[in-house]
Amino acid sequence: MSFARDLGRQEEHHRKGGIARHAKDPKQVAKAGALDLWKERQEGKQPKLRTVEQYATEVMRRWPILTSSKVICGWSAKWTRELKEGGTPVC
Repeated sequence: MSFARDLGRQEEHHRKGGIARHAKDPKQVAKAGALDLWKERQEGKQPKLRTVEQYATEVMRRWPILTSSKVICGWSAKWTRELKEGGTPVC
């Protein structure tokens, strides 16, 4: 019984460590910024970003660590789907 309890504690420790590493990752920080910009675009606060390609270009300009417009366009599509399904888009 003690072994199972210790294993559970160890798993919880590793899970928390993974979450902390994920939060500190510069690409994840940039992705969160990209999500904020996407939300602004959806609310009409970014009138110059009319297309997904323009949005992706602006994201890469603001966060140079993000280098793939194809990936950013994919995020945009995913967030749009989540919004249409009634959910809240998350990274």
